[in-house]
Amino acid sequence: MGLIGKYFKMSLQRQLQYRLNFLIACISIGPIHLIQLVFSWFIAKEFDGFGTWDSWDLIFLYGLMLTSYGIAQIFARNLRYLEDFVVTGNLDIYFTRPQPILFGLVFHNLGVIEIFAHFFPSVAVLVAACICNRVHWSLYKLLVLLGAVIGGASIQMALFLLIGSVSFWTMKSRSLEKIFYAFKDFLNYPLYVYGKEVLAFLTYVLPLAFINYYPSLYILDKEGSMDILNFMTIPVALLLSGIVLLIWKISLAHYNSAGN
Repeated sequence: MGLIGKYFKMSLQRQLQYRLNFLIACISIGPIHLIQLVFSWFIAKEFDGFGTWDSWDLIFLYGLMLTSYGIAQIFARNLRYLEDFVVTGNLDIYFTRPQPILFGLVFHNLGVIEIFAHFFPSVAVLVAACICNRVHWSLYKLLVLLGAVIGGASIQMALFLLIGSVSFWTMKSRSLEKIFYAFKDFLNYPLYVYGKEVLAFLTYVLPLAFINYYPSLYILDKEGSMDILNFMTIPVALLLSGIVLLIWKISLAHYNSAGN
């Protein structure tokens, strides 16, 4: 933990070298992510919600997704850009350090800006939705909420690592990142509105539905709130992380330095 604290301090000092730029980034990034919040609110008001999902339900859904995504951005943002490390040969640097390569990539440059520009605003949105939504809170719902935040972040970090691992084989992985974000946009609304095929795909193939949709069904007492899938975010995150870590090790073994 002491080493992690030092990495965090170094990342903060590095990004505070240009304090005005740091401040502008913190002020500007947050509202960009919250534009979707305003749009969802407008859509819900205009069409009187989506079935049983009203405006505050949509805000809860979006806030839950955004909070876990903010955590993933803080720790795993570099994994999305692993293609650059592989192509330039800069990944070689991490082979000479005593820490595991994945540890070095994660803590090489922590997304400190994301804490202030992304994570804190998303938590504020989620807290506001929890307060304004008429939810009958219980210990089980709090545990499901915590599991959704931690598990949802783990699922997204695993997918970031998977995207990065592809670059060992193809030298290009940015197209997969675009696909990830295209499907992540589906999470802004209750997934049942897209049809059974999309819901099945985002459950059993690309398990993004476990980030916010299934936990929200239980927390918000929607139809099917006691389905076993609503409680599977942590198990799915552990399974996906295990599979991706195996892919990462196989990909790393096939790494050929590009030189520098």
